[in-house]
Amino acid sequence: MLRLCFSKHARYVIFALLIFCVGCVSLKTQKELSEEYYNLGNDYFDLENYSRATELYLKALSYNKNSKDTIINLIMAYQNNKKYDDAEKLIISKYEEKIDDYNKKLILLLGKNYFLTNNFNGAINLFKEYTNTYPNDVAGFYNLGLSFLKMGDASTALDNFLKAYEIDKTFVPVLYNISNYYYNEKQYKEALPYVTALSQKESNNDMVLYMYARILYELGEYEMSLEYTKKCYTIDTKNKDYYLLAAKIYAKGFEDKKNTFYFIDKTLEAGYKPSELAEVEEFTIIKDMYKNEYNEMLNKYVK
Repeated sequence: MLRLCFSKHARYVIFALLIFCVGCVSLKTQKELSEEYYNLGNDYFDLENYSRATELYLKALSYNKNSKDTIINLIMAYQNNKKYDDAEKLIISKYEEKIDDYNKKLILLLGKNYFLTNNFNGAINLFKEYTNTYPNDVAGFYNLGLSFLKMGDASTALDNFLKAYEIDKTFVPVLYNISNYYYNEKQYKEALPYVTALSQKESNNDMVLYMYARILYELGEYEMSLEYTKKCYTIDTKNKDYYLLAAKIYAKGFEDKKNTFYFIDKTLEAGYKPSELAEVEEFTIIKDMYKNEYNEMLNKYVK
């Protein structure tokens, strides 16, 4: 029989190697456990169960306290669960004055924390510093614009949205806010290029298409306005504003009595009050010309 003999020294070496291998397995297991809890946390985050997500992220960090992805998601879970103090403490404890993606995210999350707690001055100061450090990042100017908007300074907000647009001409929130500013100011020609780009990016978003249709209507582009209005009420069949805009287009743009009456009826059916139609100037001529039919239609909805 073959017998293996080891010297005392050899046995110590083998024992040490076994300890080292067990240690490697242990380290690997801890990392795997951390990832498992992190992934479970993400599942609950997606389900908007932020309390459970928080618990799982904390469990993940107990196995790997330096997991940057877990820390970032934990901060967001705190914020979505309105645990703003916990979010701020964690951000400050982890932030280092280094220019890298991780610290960049932490600064943005701190600014978001200020924004969510209505500390808009704090948010403005922080995002100004951020844009100085990261002048080519659209997020800085966009968030600065939102903060000024909350402070009631729409003009300065626009300046920052336009700076963000120069960095990224496809960023949907920037396109929306620029379009919305010009629309509210009745500067429809200025709004047109931005809302056109926005509608191309958000072709199934009925609220975006509705803004586009209204701007086209104000510019006298009735056929295109009608095209996008049809898309709106196809997506959302219960929105009274979409039917009202269609009725206005047929009345003012085409002087089409049949379709105007049809869409006024659809507007009332969707919940518009008959008394509110008196304020719609586009219907003045048509309701005077067909007074009896118009009143008969309205009477169906008078309680």
